[in-house]
Amino acid sequence: MAGRGDTIRFLGRVGNDEVFRQMASATFVCVPRRHAFAEGFPLTLTEALTAHTPILASDHPVFTRVLKDGEGLRYFPAGNAAALASLISQLSAEPASYELLSRRTTEAFEKLQCSIRFHEIVAAWLPY
Repeated sequence: MAGRGDTIRFLGRVGNDEVFRQMASATFVCVPRRHAFAEGFPLTLTEALTAHTPILASDHPVFTRVLKDGEGLRYFPAGNAAALASLISQLSAEPASYELLSRRTTEAFEKLQCSIRFHEIVAAWLPY
């Protein structure tokens, strides 16, 4: 989905490279999951952080256990469109807050990384 002014254009199915380009050029990546939906940690969040694009996400329990509000993303109550609109307006009107949120995407992404590589686990587990 891409927007200009008050217009939203649905892109339909696009490849991964195009998704990343769209995320990198977007002002926000929005991930509005409801609590009722069982959810693993979506790759969308990691990809948006990699693109250094702030995330606006619903306060789904899986998300809030992993990422802290203000560290590359802001939460809004799931299913509350008015709260999401308010958050967009607030961040759009406060360039310094948006810039800080954008800079903190790197910090949030680094917290998601595992310092141990798979081959190190296998080497430690398998007898020689």
